Amino acid sequence: MLFSTAMLSRTSRFASSIGRPLICVAALCASVSVFGCKRSEPPPDIIKSQREAMERAKQVGKTMQKAVDEEGKKADEEGR
Repeated sequence: MLFSTAMLSRTSRFASSIGRPLICVAALCASVSVFGCKRSEPPPDIIKSQREAMERAKQVGKTMQKAVDEEGKKADEEGR
């Protein structure tokens, strides 16, 4: 017989004295991680920000094209 009854009772006493507090600590950590960290603001709308960036790029493109057209008109007037 490898284990005696005395060893079994010592093992079970050790497990019960360490196991219960360990389970309580694990449950506390899990509840804090789930309920403790709440966002105060909603997550950013990625599609909206991408759409706004695209609109700004289009405006810059229009401004650049307008400048190129004006330079072309000036060059035509000077060439005549």
